[in-house]
Amino acid sequence: MTIDAGGPMPDMTVLAPLRDAVDAEHRAWGTVARGAEVLRRGVVTGLLRPGARLPEARLAAELGISRNSLRAAFDEIEQEHLVERERHRGVRVCLPDETTVHHLYRARLALEGAALRWPEAGTRRRAVEQMSAAVETGRWARDAGQVAAMAEGNDAFHRAVVSLSDSHRQLELMKQVQSELRLLFHTLDDTPAFHQPWVERNAVLVELVAQERDAEAADRIGEYLRDSRRTILELWGRDSSRG
Repeated sequence: MTIDAGGPMPDMTVLAPLRDAVDAEHRAWGTVARGAEVLRRGVVTGLLRPGARLPEARLAAELGISRNSLRAAFDEIEQEHLVERERHRGVRVCLPDETTVHHLYRARLALEGAALRWPEAGTRRRAVEQMSAAVETGRWARDAGQVAAMAEGNDAFHRAVVSLSDSHRQLELMKQVQSELRLLFHTLDDTPAFHQPWVERNAVLVELVAQERDAEAADRIGEYLRDSRRTILELWGRDSSRG
């Protein structure tokens, strides 16, 4: 994707609360790791919008780090597909496209489908508890009109699904995929009800896992993810501003 040097530029002062929170929570981390985490949270929460330009000098000043440390932080989150850059043209938050959608949903199917079809022994009870709690959070957020909380509940649900694999590595991969998904969802701001249909579909999956109907649960997540992917592509297709 080509970077538009004339793209939107965010107000960097919005990162101050994130910087303070990361500094308080992760005092033992190095400068680069803390800078990367501030940027990561800025993208995931939508404070740094898809396509927003990230001017190096201003951003380094706001984060209180050197430009060399900022470049290293960019290196870290570029590997997570949250920012992109071209030589002599600068850095911006990634702007997802259809290829991104297909790649992310294939990754989700690989992680969630395998975890549901072949859960590790001893993982089911805790996973069902976590999935059930996420469903209740989703229902509350849906009824209260709290879109951000509904998205967070949905993220928690799908992490609980992957926890059936009993694999720290797969959970880390899922977290990276979810960060990129949140960036993707920030392109759908005109459709705040996007997450609503999935709350009760999550509840169905909880019952299947609790009843040890693993093959059926794996089939259901395939249908679920195909429907979710199609919904995103249809919503983008209705937006004439997307080129």
